[in-house]
Amino acid sequence: MHDFYARKEYPKLRPLLDKCLEDPNFPRVGRTVFGRWLREKCKFKYRKLFNKPVYLERTDVAAHRETFLLTLRHLRSVGYKPFYQDETWTSPDQRRKCSWQCLLEGEDLQVFKREYNGKCLSDADGWTGGFTVKSGEGRVIINHIGSEDGLLEGAEDIFISKKTGKDYHTSMNSKHWLEWFRKVVKLIPEKSVIIIDRVPYHRDRVIGTVMPKLHWRKDRIVAWFEQHKVPLPNLVQAYMELTKASLIELSKKYPVQEKFTVQIVEDSEKDVKVLFLPVAHCELNAIELIWAYVKGKVSEQNVIGGTQRVFQLTLECMKLVDSSLWKSCITHAQKYEQKFWDRDKLIERNIWDPVPSNPNLVIDLGAQTSDSERSDSDVSGDGLSADELLDID
Repeated sequence: MHDFYARKEYPKLRPLLDKCLEDPNFPRVGRTVFGRWLREKCKFKYRKLFNKPVYLERTDVAAHRETFLLTLRHLRSVGYKPFYQDETWTSPDQRRKCSWQCLLEGEDLQVFKREYNGKCLSDADGWTGGFTVKSGEGRVIINHIGSEDGLLEGAEDIFISKKTGKDYHTSMNSKHWLEWFRKVVKLIPEKSVIIIDRVPYHRDRVIGTVMPKLHWRKDRIVAWFEQHKVPLPNLVQAYMELTKASLIELSKKYPVQEKFTVQIVEDSEKDVKVLFLPVAHCELNAIELIWAYVKGKVSEQNVIGGTQRVFQLTLECMKLVDSSLWKSCITHAQKYEQKFWDRDKLIERNIWDPVPSNPNLVIDLGAQTSDSERSDSDVSGDGLSADELLDID
């Protein structure tokens, strides 16, 4: 089956059977028995594909994940405590997405409109229930860090943004974040590892450690060559004689190891490590579940709206986050660590190093063989609520 996916083909039952029948040791069976055998004995299932199918995953993403898991396991084994960091937001008009409603018709609907007009919502289909909350300018940005002991005391960074963009990342920049990060390093205990994601302002690069880019001005590219004392190629008297394209290609022969600003802070006298999450793996960051809990509480209690009101609600809901909640969320993230670890090893064993065909393969022929049975039918399949997070493990 995995050979089909490797060729960018969707496997179907008949082609799978035909492929198996090429093996002279494979029993001569029909499609129905073959399909039953796959489902019952081989644990195959015709099911919905994940958005990130592991078999078609980019190798660099898989390599980042393995490096992350190996490094985190090692640091834990030598006594480092993981601290999880991330940013999120709450909105002035944030409210629950689902609640009880009632379908009214005729006279009942008219009575509702007379008694609750402006106090309770109703839609065009007659469903009644819910209320509006006041909007406001900006959002409440939450930046924090924590471990199994709870949120790190004194490390909160909660403020009202001046921008109304949908992406909260536009309200942060590398200067603000690095100032906060330096404060965190002073507060955090020795032998800690800070787990952060890969947003651009977390990965601000040290000047001089970035390879030249084609969109740079030519004088900036030349300055990079002079800084790194790259020798001039033969028959060339000055870098300015070369085109930008030639300069970019020449720079590839003299690669420079990129260094991030957070690594300079990491290299301070304190024994603190920084570990970047692999791309698109927020499930490995325990604080994401903390944010789900906090935002759920804010949505539940935000019955008025407005920026200042939501700011105060956010501060109050952050106080509800305790060590027991953190431990549950970290346990959940560790389950995903183990899941990815086991799955990657399984893929390595069964796909890249497949087991040879078994000459003693036996298929139960207890059922009638019929090719008329449908076998390739499609099988169709709200995040965790705040109350469920405490029981997540």
